[in-house]
Amino acid sequence: TTPGPTPVATPRPSGGTIAVSGDAQGVQFVSAGGSFEAGSIPVGTYRVMATFEAGGDAVQAGTVTVRDGEVLTLNCIGIMMRCSVK
Repeated sequence: TTPGPTPVATPRPSGGTIAVSGDAQGVQFVSAGGSFEAGSIPVGTYRVMATFEAGGDAVQAGTVTVRDGEVLTLNCIGIMMRCSVK
């Protein structure tokens, strides 16, 4: 018998991982492609929308660019209402 066709490997979705530390109560990463929470995030540039007080409004606390395979830690500082990559 002849062997069947070799399965073609499907490329994994490109993306990176973001962990969040610091004072933020919640963080969303927002772009035209959607809104994501910390963890696995597709490649792209995102607005960092952070909430610093329970029940407070989210504010734009910076931007972050995710590259394929990258692992980032974002540190959020409440008194400055900013988040940046460590």
